[in-house]
Amino acid sequence: MINYKNLIITGDMNFDLLESSITPNHLQSFITELSLFCVPFSATHHSNNKDSWLDVIIIDNKSKMVNFCKSIQPFISGHDYLVCDYMFDILKPSTKTINYRDFSKTNQEALSNALMQSLKIDSELMENSDPNYLASLFHDTIIAILDEFAPIRSRKITHVPNPWVTKELKTKCKERDTLYKRAKRNNNKDLLNLFKIKRKELKIELTKARENYLCNALSNIPLGSNVWSKLKHLGLVKGSNSSPLNFFDAGELNYHFAKIVRHHSPCNEATFEEIKSSHSSLVNCSFVWTEIDIVDVTKALHLTLSKTKVLLNSNYENNCKLQRSLNSAIRFIFNLKRDEHVSPYRRELGWLSIKSRRIYFTCCYFYKLLETSKPSYLRELFQEDLSVRRSERLAAKKNNILFKFPNFSTTQYESSFVITVIRLWEELPEDIINSSSLEMFDYKLLLMFLSFVSLILKL
Repeated sequence: MINYKNLIITGDMNFDLLESSITPNHLQSFITELSLFCVPFSATHHSNNKDSWLDVIIIDNKSKMVNFCKSIQPFISGHDYLVCDYMFDILKPSTKTINYRDFSKTNQEALSNALMQSLKIDSELMENSDPNYLASLFHDTIIAILDEFAPIRSRKITHVPNPWVTKELKTKCKERDTLYKRAKRNNNKDLLNLFKIKRKELKIELTKARENYLCNALSNIPLGSNVWSKLKHLGLVKGSNSSPLNFFDAGELNYHFAKIVRHHSPCNEATFEEIKSSHSSLVNCSFVWTEIDIVDVTKALHLTLSKTKVLLNSNYENNCKLQRSLNSAIRFIFNLKRDEHVSPYRRELGWLSIKSRRIYFTCCYFYKLLETSKPSYLRELFQEDLSVRRSERLAAKKNNILFKFPNFSTTQYESSFVITVIRLWEELPEDIINSSSLEMFDYKLLLMFLSFVSLILKL
Protein backbone atom coordinates (compact mmCIF):
# COMPACT_ATOMS: atom_id res chain seq x y z
CA MET A 1 0.00 0.00 0.00
CA ILE A 2 2.90 2.29 0.51
CA ASN A 3 3.42 2.43 -3.27
CA TYR A 4 0.12 4.26 -3.80
CA LYS A 5 -0.34 7.95 -3.06
CA ASN A 6 -4.15 7.66 -2.96
CA LEU A 7 -5.94 4.71 -1.36
CA ILE A 8 -9.68 3.96 -1.17
CA ILE A 9 -11.03 0.60 0.08
CA THR A 10 -14.78 -0.03 -0.04
CA GLY A 11 -16.96 -3.06 0.44
CA ASP A 12 -19.43 -5.05 2.51
CA MET A 13 -17.51 -6.70 5.38
CA ASN A 14 -20.32 -9.16 6.28
CA PHE A 15 -19.77 -8.49 9.98
CA ASP A 16 -20.95 -5.75 12.31
CA LEU A 17 -18.31 -3.18 13.21
CA LEU A 18 -20.51 -1.95 16.06
CA GLU A 19 -19.94 -5.23 17.91
CA SER A 20 -16.90 -6.00 20.06
CA SER A 21 -15.76 -9.37 18.75
CA ILE A 22 -12.61 -10.84 17.24
CA THR A 23 -13.29 -10.01 13.58
CA PRO A 24 -14.30 -6.34 14.03
CA ASN A 25 -11.44 -5.81 16.48
CA HIS A 26 -9.03 -7.37 14.00
CA LEU A 27 -10.20 -4.96 11.28
CA GLN A 28 -9.86 -2.00 13.64
CA SER A 29 -6.31 -3.13 14.50
CA PHE A 30 -5.53 -3.49 10.80
CA ILE A 31 -6.72 0.07 10.11
CA THR A 32 -4.75 1.48 13.05
CA GLU A 33 -1.52 -0.38 12.27
CA LEU A 34 -1.50 0.73 8.61
CA SER A 35 -2.34 4.36 9.54
CA LEU A 36 -5.61 4.24 7.60
CA PHE A 37 -8.93 5.94 8.37
CA CYS A 38 -12.40 4.41 8.30
CA VAL A 39 -15.16 6.89 7.45
CA PRO A 40 -17.49 6.91 10.51
CA PHE A 41 -20.85 6.15 8.89
CA SER A 42 -22.08 4.16 11.92
CA ALA A 43 -25.02 1.83 11.05
CA THR A 44 -25.28 1.25 7.28
CA HIS A 45 -27.58 -1.81 7.14
CA HIS A 46 -31.08 -1.95 8.60
CA SER A 47 -33.38 -4.89 9.24
CA ASN A 48 -36.51 -5.39 11.30
CA ASN A 49 -34.62 -6.38 14.42
CA LYS A 50 -31.17 -4.82 14.14
CA ASP A 51 -29.12 -1.96 12.71
CA SER A 52 -25.53 -2.91 11.87
CA TRP A 53 -22.43 -1.35 10.33
CA LEU A 54 -21.55 -3.63 7.42
CA ASP A 55 -20.45 -1.28 4.62
CA VAL A 56 -17.18 0.59 5.00
CA ILE A 57 -15.10 3.14 3.12
CA ILE A 58 -11.44 3.14 4.20
CA ILE A 59 -9.06 5.86 3.00
CA ASP A 60 -5.36 6.47 3.53
CA ASN A 61 -5.66 9.77 5.45
CA LYS A 62 -8.42 11.58 7.31
CA SER A 63 -7.33 14.98 5.96
CA LYS A 64 -8.21 13.86 2.40
CA MET A 65 -11.87 13.39 3.39
CA VAL A 66 -13.73 16.58 2.46
CA ASN A 67 -17.24 15.46 3.39
CA PHE A 68 -19.31 12.30 3.85
CA CYS A 69 -22.99 11.42 4.17
CA LYS A 70 -25.44 8.56 3.75
CA SER A 71 -29.03 8.24 2.63
CA ILE A 72 -31.80 8.77 5.17
CA GLN A 73 -33.67 5.67 3.97
CA PRO A 74 -32.12 2.33 2.89
CA PHE A 75 -31.10 2.40 -0.76
CA ILE A 76 -31.15 -1.30 -1.72
CA SER A 77 -31.62 -4.54 0.27
CA GLY A 78 -31.47 -2.68 3.57
CA HIS A 79 -28.14 -0.99 2.75
CA ASP A 80 -27.71 2.78 2.87
CA TYR A 81 -26.34 4.83 -0.02
CA LEU A 82 -22.88 6.05 1.09
CA VAL A 83 -21.14 9.17 -0.24
CA CYS A 84 -17.60 10.33 0.55
CA ASP A 85 -15.88 13.34 -1.05
CA TYR A 86 -12.19 12.43 -1.42
CA MET A 87 -9.41 14.88 -2.29
CA PHE A 88 -6.76 13.31 -4.54
CA ASP A 89 -3.13 14.35 -4.56
CA ILE A 90 -2.15 16.50 -7.52
CA LEU A 91 -0.19 14.43 -10.00
CA LYS A 92 3.09 15.64 -11.41
CA PRO A 93 2.64 17.57 -14.67
CA SER A 94 3.64 15.66 -17.77
CA THR A 95 6.45 16.92 -19.95
CA LYS A 96 5.30 19.33 -22.63
CA THR A 97 6.82 19.47 -26.12
CA ILE A 98 6.63 22.63 -28.23
CA ASN A 99 7.46 23.06 -31.93
CA TYR A 100 8.95 26.33 -33.20
CA ARG A 101 10.95 27.75 -36.10
CA ASP A 102 14.54 28.50 -35.27
CA PHE A 103 15.46 31.94 -36.66
CA SER A 104 18.61 32.24 -34.53
CA LYS A 105 20.99 31.32 -37.39
CA THR A 106 18.91 32.67 -40.28
CA ASN A 107 20.46 34.98 -42.87
CA GLN A 108 17.72 37.56 -43.29
CA GLU A 109 19.06 38.89 -46.59
CA ALA A 110 19.37 35.43 -48.13
CA LEU A 111 15.85 34.57 -46.92
CA SER A 112 14.44 37.73 -48.50
CA ASN A 113 16.19 37.09 -51.83
CA ALA A 114 15.01 33.48 -51.92
CA LEU A 115 11.42 34.54 -51.30
CA MET A 116 11.57 37.20 -54.03
CA GLN A 117 13.00 34.76 -56.57
CA SER A 118 10.50 32.02 -55.74
CA LEU A 119 7.44 34.30 -55.85
CA LYS A 120 8.21 35.74 -59.31
CA ILE A 121 5.26 34.58 -61.45
CA ASP A 122 4.38 35.63 -65.00
CA SER A 123 1.45 37.98 -65.29
CA GLU A 124 -0.14 35.72 -67.90
CA LEU A 125 -0.03 32.75 -65.49
CA MET A 126 -1.60 34.82 -62.74
CA GLU A 127 -4.46 35.96 -64.98
CA ASN A 128 -5.29 32.51 -66.33
CA SER A 129 -4.84 30.46 -63.10
CA ASP A 130 -7.44 29.57 -60.50
CA PRO A 131 -7.23 31.69 -57.29
CA ASN A 132 -7.20 28.54 -55.15
CA TYR A 133 -4.23 27.21 -57.10
CA LEU A 134 -2.37 30.50 -56.68
CA ALA A 135 -3.05 30.54 -52.92
CA SER A 136 -1.81 26.96 -52.59
CA LEU A 137 1.28 27.79 -54.65
CA PHE A 138 2.02 30.83 -52.47
CA HIS A 139 1.60 28.78 -49.27
CA ASP A 140 3.78 25.87 -50.42
CA THR A 141 6.51 28.23 -51.65
CA ILE A 142 6.66 30.14 -48.35
CA ILE A 143 6.74 26.91 -46.30
CA ALA A 144 9.51 25.42 -48.46
CA ILE A 145 11.70 28.54 -48.13
CA LEU A 146 11.12 28.73 -44.35
CA ASP A 147 11.98 25.04 -43.94
CA GLU A 148 15.28 25.72 -45.68
CA PHE A 149 16.33 28.86 -43.78
CA ALA A 150 14.41 28.41 -40.48
CA PRO A 151 13.71 24.70 -39.85
CA ILE A 152 11.12 23.52 -37.33
CA ARG A 153 12.61 22.26 -34.07
CA SER A 154 11.09 20.51 -31.05
CA ARG A 155 11.91 21.24 -27.44
CA LYS A 156 10.73 19.70 -24.19
CA ILE A 157 9.75 22.03 -21.37
CA THR A 158 11.38 20.35 -18.39
CA HIS A 159 10.97 23.05 -15.76
CA VAL A 160 8.17 22.59 -13.25
CA PRO A 161 5.50 25.27 -13.76
CA ASN A 162 4.95 27.60 -10.84
CA PRO A 163 1.33 27.02 -9.76
CA TRP A 164 1.16 30.35 -7.93
CA VAL A 165 1.70 32.34 -11.15
CA THR A 166 -1.84 33.19 -12.24
CA LYS A 167 -2.98 34.43 -15.65
CA GLU A 168 -3.05 37.99 -14.33
CA LEU A 169 0.58 37.74 -13.20
CA LYS A 170 1.58 36.21 -16.54
CA THR A 171 -0.04 39.15 -18.34
CA LYS A 172 1.91 41.59 -16.17
CA CYS A 173 5.13 39.69 -16.95
CA LYS A 174 4.45 40.06 -20.68
CA GLU A 175 3.79 43.79 -20.26
CA ARG A 176 7.06 44.13 -18.34
CA ASP A 177 9.03 42.31 -21.06
CA THR A 178 7.39 44.38 -23.79
CA LEU A 179 8.31 47.56 -21.96
CA TYR A 180 11.94 46.43 -21.73
CA LYS A 181 12.08 45.64 -25.45
CA ARG A 182 10.64 49.06 -26.34
CA ALA A 183 13.17 50.80 -24.06
CA LYS A 184 16.09 48.94 -25.66
CA ARG A 185 14.80 49.36 -29.21
CA ASN A 186 14.28 53.13 -28.89
CA ASN A 187 17.13 53.72 -26.43
CA ASN A 188 14.63 55.55 -24.20
CA LYS A 189 15.76 56.13 -20.62
CA ASP A 190 12.25 57.07 -19.45
CA LEU A 191 10.88 53.73 -20.61
CA LEU A 192 13.82 51.97 -18.97
CA ASN A 193 13.10 53.68 -15.62
CA LEU A 194 9.43 52.76 -15.98
CA PHE A 195 10.47 49.15 -16.66
CA LYS A 196 12.53 49.06 -13.44
CA ILE A 197 9.55 50.33 -11.42
CA LYS A 198 7.24 47.71 -12.98
CA ARG A 199 9.83 44.97 -12.40
CA LYS A 200 10.12 45.84 -8.69
CA GLU A 201 6.33 45.90 -8.19
CA LEU A 202 5.89 42.62 -10.05
CA LYS A 203 8.63 40.94 -8.01
CA ILE A 204 6.81 41.86 -4.78
CA GLU A 205 3.53 40.45 -6.14
CA LEU A 206 5.20 37.20 -7.22
CA THR A 207 6.79 36.77 -3.77
CA LYS A 208 3.45 37.29 -2.01
CA ALA A 209 1.69 34.85 -4.36
CA ARG A 210 4.36 32.19 -3.72
CA GLU A 211 4.16 32.63 0.07
CA ASN A 212 0.36 32.33 0.05
CA TYR A 213 0.52 29.19 -2.09
CA LEU A 214 3.12 27.53 0.15
CA CYS A 215 1.15 28.41 3.31
CA ASN A 216 -1.97 26.76 1.91
CA ALA A 217 -0.01 23.74 0.66
CA LEU A 218 1.75 23.21 4.01
CA SER A 219 -1.50 23.46 5.95
CA ASN A 220 -3.06 20.71 3.79
CA ILE A 221 -0.14 18.25 4.02
CA PRO A 222 -1.32 15.14 5.96
CA LEU A 223 0.80 13.67 8.71
CA GLY A 224 2.62 10.51 7.70
CA SER A 225 5.56 9.14 5.78
CA ASN A 226 4.89 11.30 2.68
CA VAL A 227 5.52 14.63 4.44
CA TRP A 228 9.12 14.84 3.28
CA SER A 229 8.23 13.91 -0.29
CA LYS A 230 5.66 16.72 -0.30
CA LEU A 231 8.24 19.19 1.01
CA LYS A 232 10.71 18.07 -1.67
CA HIS A 233 8.00 18.47 -4.32
CA LEU A 234 7.37 22.03 -3.15
CA GLY A 235 11.09 22.75 -3.37
CA LEU A 236 11.47 23.48 0.35
CA VAL A 237 13.74 20.52 1.14
CA LYS A 238 16.59 19.22 -0.98
CA GLY A 239 17.39 15.54 -1.41
CA SER A 240 20.10 14.13 0.81
CA ASN A 241 23.44 13.26 -0.77
CA SER A 242 25.61 10.51 0.63
CA SER A 243 28.88 11.73 -0.88
CA PRO A 244 31.84 11.95 1.55
CA LEU A 245 32.64 15.36 0.07
CA ASN A 246 29.60 16.72 1.91
CA PHE A 247 31.36 16.04 5.22
CA PHE A 248 35.11 16.16 4.46
CA ASP A 249 37.36 18.32 2.40
CA ALA A 250 38.55 16.76 -0.87
CA GLY A 251 42.21 17.51 -0.07
CA GLU A 252 41.91 15.93 3.37
CA LEU A 253 40.41 12.74 1.95
CA ASN A 254 43.08 12.54 -0.74
CA TYR A 255 45.86 12.96 1.85
CA HIS A 256 44.32 10.28 4.10
CA PHE A 257 44.12 7.59 1.41
CA ALA A 258 47.57 8.47 0.03
CA LYS A 259 49.01 8.10 3.54
CA ILE A 260 47.45 4.65 3.94
CA VAL A 261 48.96 3.48 0.65
CA ARG A 262 52.44 4.74 1.57
CA HIS A 263 52.33 3.38 5.12
CA HIS A 264 52.06 -0.30 4.13
CA SER A 265 54.72 -1.43 1.69
CA PRO A 266 53.71 -3.93 -1.01
CA CYS A 267 54.03 -7.60 -0.02
CA ASN A 268 55.74 -9.99 -2.43
CA GLU A 269 55.69 -13.79 -2.37
CA ALA A 270 58.89 -14.10 -0.28
CA THR A 271 57.57 -11.75 2.40
CA PHE A 272 54.32 -13.67 2.55
CA GLU A 273 56.12 -17.00 3.02
CA GLU A 274 58.26 -15.45 5.77
CA ILE A 275 55.15 -14.32 7.64
CA LYS A 276 53.66 -17.81 7.38
CA SER A 277 56.85 -19.51 8.64
CA SER A 278 57.30 -17.11 11.57
CA HIS A 279 53.77 -17.70 12.83
CA SER A 280 53.39 -20.38 15.48
CA SER A 281 49.95 -21.92 15.55
CA LEU A 282 48.39 -22.35 18.98
CA VAL A 283 45.69 -24.72 17.71
CA ASN A 284 46.16 -28.03 15.96
CA CYS A 285 44.37 -27.49 12.65
CA SER A 286 45.00 -30.94 11.21
CA PHE A 287 41.99 -32.82 9.86
CA VAL A 288 41.52 -36.47 10.80
CA TRP A 289 38.71 -38.78 9.68
CA THR A 290 36.93 -40.56 12.53
CA GLU A 291 33.89 -42.78 12.70
CA ILE A 292 30.77 -41.29 14.31
CA ASP A 293 27.43 -42.68 15.41
CA ILE A 294 23.91 -41.32 15.87
CA VAL A 295 24.70 -39.94 19.33
CA ASP A 296 27.57 -37.83 17.98
CA VAL A 297 25.37 -36.45 15.19
CA THR A 298 22.61 -35.57 17.66
CA LYS A 299 25.03 -33.79 20.01
CA ALA A 300 26.60 -31.85 17.15
CA LEU A 301 23.17 -30.76 15.89
CA HIS A 302 22.05 -29.66 19.36
CA LEU A 303 25.27 -27.69 19.81
CA THR A 304 24.94 -26.05 16.38
CA LEU A 305 21.26 -25.19 16.76
CA SER A 306 21.80 -23.67 20.21
CA LYS A 307 24.45 -21.31 18.83
CA THR A 308 22.65 -20.30 15.63
CA LYS A 309 19.65 -18.38 16.88
CA VAL A 310 19.90 -15.42 14.51
CA LEU A 311 20.45 -15.28 10.76
CA LEU A 312 20.93 -11.79 9.35
CA ASN A 313 19.30 -10.85 6.03
CA SER A 314 17.35 -14.11 5.99
CA ASN A 315 14.64 -14.65 3.41
CA TYR A 316 12.23 -17.40 2.42
CA GLU A 317 14.86 -19.15 0.29
CA ASN A 318 17.37 -19.29 3.16
CA ASN A 319 14.70 -20.62 5.52
CA CYS A 320 13.91 -23.41 3.07
CA LYS A 321 17.59 -24.31 2.77
CA LEU A 322 17.98 -24.49 6.55
CA GLN A 323 14.83 -26.58 6.90
CA ARG A 324 16.04 -29.00 4.20
CA SER A 325 19.37 -29.37 6.02
CA LEU A 326 17.55 -30.12 9.26
CA ASN A 327 15.31 -32.66 7.51
CA SER A 328 18.36 -34.34 5.96
CA ALA A 329 19.90 -34.73 9.42
CA ILE A 330 16.70 -36.32 10.73
CA ARG A 331 16.64 -38.76 7.78
CA PHE A 332 20.25 -39.67 8.53
CA ILE A 333 19.50 -40.37 12.21
CA PHE A 334 16.47 -42.57 11.55
CA ASN A 335 17.70 -43.92 8.18
CA LEU A 336 14.58 -42.67 6.40
CA LYS A 337 13.78 -42.65 2.72
CA ARG A 338 13.92 -39.41 0.80
CA ASP A 339 10.15 -39.24 0.19
CA GLU A 340 9.19 -40.10 3.79
CA HIS A 341 7.78 -37.33 6.00
CA VAL A 342 10.07 -36.27 8.84
CA SER A 343 7.55 -34.37 11.01
CA PRO A 344 6.74 -37.31 13.34
CA TYR A 345 10.44 -38.06 13.81
CA ARG A 346 11.22 -34.40 14.49
CA ARG A 347 8.61 -34.42 17.27
CA GLU A 348 10.14 -37.63 18.60
CA LEU A 349 13.51 -35.88 18.88
CA GLY A 350 11.88 -32.88 20.57
CA TRP A 351 13.09 -30.52 17.85
CA LEU A 352 11.34 -27.49 16.41
CA SER A 353 11.21 -26.30 12.83
CA ILE A 354 13.37 -23.38 11.76
CA LYS A 355 10.43 -21.00 11.83
CA SER A 356 9.23 -22.22 15.23
CA ARG A 357 12.74 -21.94 16.68
CA ARG A 358 12.93 -18.28 15.65
CA ILE A 359 9.58 -17.57 17.29
CA TYR A 360 10.65 -19.52 20.38
CA PHE A 361 13.94 -17.65 20.86
CA THR A 362 12.26 -14.30 20.11
CA CYS A 363 9.71 -14.88 22.88
CA CYS A 364 12.41 -16.02 25.31
CA TYR A 365 14.50 -12.95 24.62
CA PHE A 366 11.49 -10.67 25.10
CA TYR A 367 10.65 -12.32 28.43
CA LYS A 368 14.24 -11.79 29.57
CA LEU A 369 14.04 -8.18 28.40
CA LEU A 370 10.90 -7.57 30.47
CA GLU A 371 12.42 -9.21 33.55
CA THR A 372 15.82 -7.49 33.51
CA SER A 373 14.89 -4.27 31.64
CA LYS A 374 18.26 -4.50 29.89
CA PRO A 375 19.25 -3.13 27.50
CA SER A 376 17.34 -0.05 28.60
CA TYR A 377 17.17 1.54 25.14
CA LEU A 378 15.31 -1.55 23.89
CA ARG A 379 13.03 -1.83 26.94
CA GLU A 380 11.88 1.78 26.49
CA LEU A 381 10.34 0.85 23.13
CA PHE A 382 7.67 -1.26 24.86
CA GLN A 383 5.02 0.63 26.84
CA GLU A 384 1.94 -1.07 28.26
CA ASP A 385 -1.37 0.11 26.85
CA LEU A 386 -3.45 0.86 29.95
CA SER A 387 -6.31 2.37 27.95
CA VAL A 388 -7.60 -1.06 26.83
CA ARG A 389 -10.09 -2.54 29.29
CA ARG A 390 -9.82 -6.10 30.55
CA SER A 391 -13.28 -6.91 29.11
CA GLU A 392 -12.07 -5.95 25.65
CA ARG A 393 -8.99 -8.15 26.08
CA LEU A 394 -11.14 -11.09 27.11
CA ALA A 395 -13.44 -10.48 24.14
CA ALA A 396 -10.41 -10.56 21.87
CA LYS A 397 -9.17 -13.71 23.68
CA LYS A 398 -5.86 -12.10 24.56
CA ASN A 399 -3.85 -11.99 27.75
CA ASN A 400 -3.93 -9.16 30.28
CA ILE A 401 -0.72 -7.49 29.07
CA LEU A 402 -0.94 -5.35 25.96
CA PHE A 403 1.71 -3.05 24.59
CA LYS A 404 1.18 0.05 22.50
CA PHE A 405 1.71 -0.45 18.80
CA PRO A 406 3.99 2.23 17.32
CA ASN A 407 2.66 3.96 14.23
CA PHE A 408 4.15 2.56 11.04
CA SER A 409 3.40 2.79 7.32
CA THR A 410 6.04 0.53 5.75
CA THR A 411 6.24 -3.25 5.46
CA GLN A 412 9.89 -3.13 6.51
CA TYR A 413 8.99 -1.56 9.88
CA GLU A 414 6.08 -3.99 10.21
CA SER A 415 8.63 -6.84 10.11
CA SER A 416 10.79 -5.21 12.78
CA PHE A 417 11.49 -6.72 16.20
CA VAL A 418 9.17 -4.31 18.01
CA ILE A 419 6.04 -5.02 15.95
CA THR A 420 6.72 -8.75 15.64
CA VAL A 421 7.35 -9.38 19.33
CA ILE A 422 4.27 -7.40 20.45
CA ARG A 423 2.04 -9.48 18.18
CA LEU A 424 3.62 -12.69 19.42
CA TRP A 425 3.26 -11.67 23.05
CA GLU A 426 -0.44 -10.87 22.66
CA GLU A 427 -1.15 -14.36 21.36
CA LEU A 428 0.68 -16.24 24.12
CA PRO A 429 -1.45 -17.84 26.87
CA GLU A 430 -1.59 -16.03 30.18
CA ASP A 431 -0.10 -18.90 32.19
CA ILE A 432 3.04 -18.80 30.01
CA ILE A 433 3.70 -15.06 30.21
CA ASN A 434 3.13 -15.14 33.99
CA SER A 435 5.87 -17.73 34.54
CA SER A 436 7.94 -17.24 37.68
CA SER A 437 11.34 -17.62 35.99
CA LEU A 438 12.98 -17.74 32.60
CA GLU A 439 13.55 -21.50 32.90
CA MET A 440 9.86 -22.08 33.57
CA PHE A 441 8.93 -19.80 30.68
CA ASP A 442 11.26 -21.70 28.31
CA TYR A 443 9.82 -25.04 29.45
CA LYS A 444 6.17 -24.02 29.05
CA LEU A 445 6.78 -22.34 25.72
CA LEU A 446 8.62 -25.36 24.36
CA LEU A 447 5.78 -27.64 25.48
CA MET A 448 3.30 -25.38 23.72
CA PHE A 449 5.21 -25.58 20.45
CA LEU A 450 5.67 -29.31 20.71
CA SER A 451 1.96 -29.82 21.43
CA PHE A 452 0.99 -27.99 18.24
CA VAL A 453 -0.58 -24.94 19.83
CA SER A 454 -0.26 -22.72 16.73
CA LEU A 455 0.05 -18.96 16.93
CA ILE A 456 -2.52 -16.82 15.18
CA LEU A 457 0.06 -14.43 13.83
CA LYS A 458 1.54 -15.29 10.45
CA LEU A 459 5.18 -14.37 10.24
